[in-house]
Amino acid sequence: MINGGRKTILVVEDHEGVRELTRLILENEGYTVLVAGNGTEAMSCAEQHRDPIPLIVTDALMPGMSLPELTQRMKALNPECLILVISGHPNEVIASRRFDEDGHAFLQKPFAPDRLVTIVRDMLASTSGALTSRTASAS
Repeated sequence: MINGGRKTILVVEDHEGVRELTRLILENEGYTVLVAGNGTEAMSCAEQHRDPIPLIVTDALMPGMSLPELTQRMKALNPECLILVISGHPNEVIASRRFDEDGHAFLQKPFAPDRLVTIVRDMLASTSGALTSRTASAS
């Protein structure tokens, strides 16, 4: 196990099997993982969690709340949070959505556990200084 450093990740995925597998992979790496089955649950979870959530791992297409709405609302709670979009839809469907233009990373499902861990680790490493500074200045 490589220590994830107790950072919190919110996994938003409507497919229970994918959600639980993603949670297990990330918890095994030492991350604190919150889970939600849709955007409404994700917002409730984020609003109840007292510390900033630096990374949201979310399915691209879910019932109830669009990805743009979810990310906009999450960014209102924590402007520095990063978004990793995961999807099993064909590349042409996902490519038309241009997640990279919104600053989101993308991972195609199915994915290997080590690929997920590498992307998450890299994304969180790029923000560790900014989140520490923000938390310290808020105290």
